[in-house]
Amino acid sequence: MKNHFHGHLLVVILIAIIGALRATADDASNANKNGTSPTLDGYAPVISPDNIAPTAGTVNDPNAKVTVQGQPYMAQGHPCTLWDQKEVDRVKELLKTDTNLQKELASLKANMDKRLTQPLNVPLCHKGPDGKWMWPQDFPKEEAPHGDLNINGIQNCCDMSQLALVYLLTGEEKYAEYCRQMFLAYAANFPYWGRNPKASWRSAADGRLSFQFLCDGGDLANFALAYDQISNLPSLTKEDRTNIHDNFFLPMLTPYFVEAYGRLDYLSQDNNRSVICAAAVLMAGYATDDPEIVNFALYGHTKSKLKPVFTEGIGPDSEKDLGLQNFPAISPDLEPPGGLMGVHFSPGCIHDDGLWTEGSPSYTFGIAGAGLFDTAEMQWHHGVDLYSYRNGVLKRLIDSALLEAYPGDPSLPMPVIGDSGGFSLLDKRGWCNGETSVPFYLGYQRYQNPQYLPIIWNGSEHLLMSIHAGLPLVKDNVPDPGSVPASQTNVPIQNANFYQSGMGYLRVADEGHTNSLLMLFGNSWQGHDHPTKLAIDLYSFNGLLMPLSGDIFPYGDPLNANWYETSAANCLMVVDQVSQLSNSDQYKLDAFWKCFGKPPPTTPQLVYAPAATMGMQRAYSSTECPGTTMDRSLFLTSRYMADLYGGFSAGQHTFDLIWHLLGTVDTTLTMSPMTFPDPVPIGYNSLTNIRHATTDQPWSATVTFKDKQLPFWTAADGTKQTDVIFADGHYNGHSETPPTILVRRTDTKTLYGTVMDLSGDTGGYIKGATQEGGLDAGYGLLQVQTAKGTDQCFAAYRPGSYKTSTSLATDAQQAFAQMDGANVKALYLGGGTTLAVPGGSIARSTPGLAYVEKMVDGSYIVGNPSPTDATVTVTLPALTGLKAYVLDETGKQTDAATVKSSGLQTFGLDLKANSKVGFAAKQSQS
Repeated sequence: MKNHFHGHLLVVILIAIIGALRATADDASNANKNGTSPTLDGYAPVISPDNIAPTAGTVNDPNAKVTVQGQPYMAQGHPCTLWDQKEVDRVKELLKTDTNLQKELASLKANMDKRLTQPLNVPLCHKGPDGKWMWPQDFPKEEAPHGDLNINGIQNCCDMSQLALVYLLTGEEKYAEYCRQMFLAYAANFPYWGRNPKASWRSAADGRLSFQFLCDGGDLANFALAYDQISNLPSLTKEDRTNIHDNFFLPMLTPYFVEAYGRLDYLSQDNNRSVICAAAVLMAGYATDDPEIVNFALYGHTKSKLKPVFTEGIGPDSEKDLGLQNFPAISPDLEPPGGLMGVHFSPGCIHDDGLWTEGSPSYTFGIAGAGLFDTAEMQWHHGVDLYSYRNGVLKRLIDSALLEAYPGDPSLPMPVIGDSGGFSLLDKRGWCNGETSVPFYLGYQRYQNPQYLPIIWNGSEHLLMSIHAGLPLVKDNVPDPGSVPASQTNVPIQNANFYQSGMGYLRVADEGHTNSLLMLFGNSWQGHDHPTKLAIDLYSFNGLLMPLSGDIFPYGDPLNANWYETSAANCLMVVDQVSQLSNSDQYKLDAFWKCFGKPPPTTPQLVYAPAATMGMQRAYSSTECPGTTMDRSLFLTSRYMADLYGGFSAGQHTFDLIWHLLGTVDTTLTMSPMTFPDPVPIGYNSLTNIRHATTDQPWSATVTFKDKQLPFWTAADGTKQTDVIFADGHYNGHSETPPTILVRRTDTKTLYGTVMDLSGDTGGYIKGATQEGGLDAGYGLLQVQTAKGTDQCFAAYRPGSYKTSTSLATDAQQAFAQMDGANVKALYLGGGTTLAVPGGSIARSTPGLAYVEKMVDGSYIVGNPSPTDATVTVTLPALTGLKAYVLDETGKQTDAATVKSSGLQTFGLDLKANSKVGFAAKQSQS
């Protein structure tokens, strides 16, 4: 986990509770739904939900009820946390025939036999020369913890849970007895351990057994599981139980009471650390039969009668120790929601669009997921069904992973969003192999989705907790690999817009070739964020072509601060060589405190417009780079990706549009060496092999990727001087230095038009690009010259009806026209009522989304992807003589569609929200 301060995130939660910050930020993206939201003189984007298409898998449809297999029940006695006696009996039965489990248990038993011959290794307690109790890290090296308290704690708690497990599965009391002795040693010494002199109750300096609360939470989970599993040991007396409860478990979870952020305790924060620790406290409550510990975990300490235990070693905590002077106080009259049910299972943590609040896939499924599914299993054993909670929100959580994974790669790799590192759902590395598989195994037991099976099959069975305290993985009631048709286990290629989390995915597939384009938008207050709003991530030819940067783990690597955690490391616009504002801890914390009480930086989505053969999306921000409005419009087909990116300001700025390409790049521009003047800004100081050329004309490069020659075109209008800078950046830690291209202009307002050829055709599909317009004109137009004709990509920067030099006429926020010679191949109206080009038009009765597209088989589809009904009217000669059919959600023809004609080539359709009609010569036989 990241060793940085996360207090700013918690402050945001506090302000949300008192109804200030979050409400104000919502105004930035939700106010004036049918009007405008001016941010700069002459710039007024229209914000309307009708311009955002809902996508399957990210819309919480209350009419689509999630079915859960089985019924929760009350476990009898102990164990009663992750496993109960029914499940212990199940594993024992499997051990009779499962040779893999037999080998694992035999290995585990041999290791524990060796452990029985060793000292307890529990740190004792000492007073120092000053008469105060010492922190064990400062003990003499010849005694426990033998140097590293964190490693000592991890080793001991894991040994104890393993000793307890061997006892549980074999019945041999010697293993549980040794575990009992370790518990009693902790109870005798733990209360007298001095506190880390440098502890500050902040993320990486707040641990009691380790260096941070997160690790303490993982340790606590193992201790609690061990105690639960030895609870029936005959030698564990009533006095032992009281001693262990009062002098070990209560002091260990006491730091989680600390109201270091207003009135929020550590178990009531919207991050992965908090949910792991809350799940561990819940486990401790059930293991020790203490309902007040259970209430603390589920609802926070304000809903529990449990009192903190400040032991002799640590003494009372002062305001200075807690860092309270840095945080605004919350009214004592307010009781903020807390714990697993008040926070972690709420819409504030698991969003309605299915994603965990921190966004980063590795933190969602590698850490937060462990705590969430631990909790669900424990509650299942105590009569509570969290698998059905919020209409199956846990199903939506794990389904979101399938939606995010890059399509076409059988290992299901995930994008490196925020400060995460790269991993895949079918990762072979041991630390995440079983950890990722466990939620999908549990999800399969409850939801029976066969798409989970490849991830379950990939996971290695293990009897122990995973590294982040996830459940053991013992696979049962799961079909064997190869026994389920691939048609059921394969994840279909889907568009996915995580509208609340701020991740818009467009996918277009053609002839076995899939393009996946992600753009980041939304609020900048979630944990593990990067200063990367409007950044894109492009996957094509079964490989990552334009990546998000991610981070290096462990996070202390200097290249993180100098490269990976900067805007310059991502495919976006950088203003004045300075990273965007971000509330995430290490980037612009000072700026956050200065704007406290105001909305944090936000990047509203303006258009999300998917279809079968094309897609568009658009977002803007006037707060990520104060003083500058950035506006990005994307257009995707199976043949190319086009980008209209504007930078608008009242004053002069240096605008760098940055591209990172995981291939090799050649250009016909004549490049000469250059250096950035001192002091070189962070991010830029990590570029090497820098050279440049100056031009005011369109120019191109050739990207060699996956043995494909892909033209890369930058348009120009012949009036803007552009400095084209080539350099080598960084990717995948220190191991790769791929090409970076900076397209630089110094101006008050600029508009970049760029096209990335994704065809792989010999000689390329894209033949050139030109552009016109800008903020002063009220619109931007990128003309893409293809091997088939000239396509047009349009964006409006304020409401109105526009007609370009190419005779494109529209009142849309974003529009797309594709040509096949003189014939219109496709039209997409994004956020308006009409789009017309020579050869065809499309109109909508109310502002919103509508499209017509030609399919590979020669048929056409007319769609209304908006969340509202509308009459869509298409004028297109190619539709004449074709029959119209209603298409279901899979694209299959159903009933004949009613068409209203107002001319020989004009066809009107009354389309329900998110529906479409096909035009074909005859009905398909599928």
